[in-house]
Amino acid sequence: MAEVAFHEPLTGHKEFDDLIARFAEETDAAKAEEIRFFTDNLNVLLKRLSPDASEEKRAAVEEYFWLIEEYKVSVFAQELKTPVRVSKKRLEGKLKEIERII
Repeated sequence: MAEVAFHEPLTGHKEFDDLIARFAEETDAAKAEEIRFFTDNLNVLLKRLSPDASEEKRAAVEEYFWLIEEYKVSVFAQELKTPVRVSKKRLEGKLKEIERII
């Protein structure tokens, strides 16, 4: 029977570890930037929200906030699962919906 040669594991090598760390940082930065788009829009909505805004609009903005929070979990901690399915498309749709409400 032929002897099987096992290769040395890649972890523990500085170059490989640095590459993985850099990839993780870049990936997290890209995810954070995607989320920042929605949080920036939320901040604009909140600044523009008049004290006379309808209850419907206030409720929609609050729902948008919670959708963003669920989206953060789905992007950064997928293994936790979220009770509500949230996607970039759904957040964009909710934002458009809010902008149409008087």
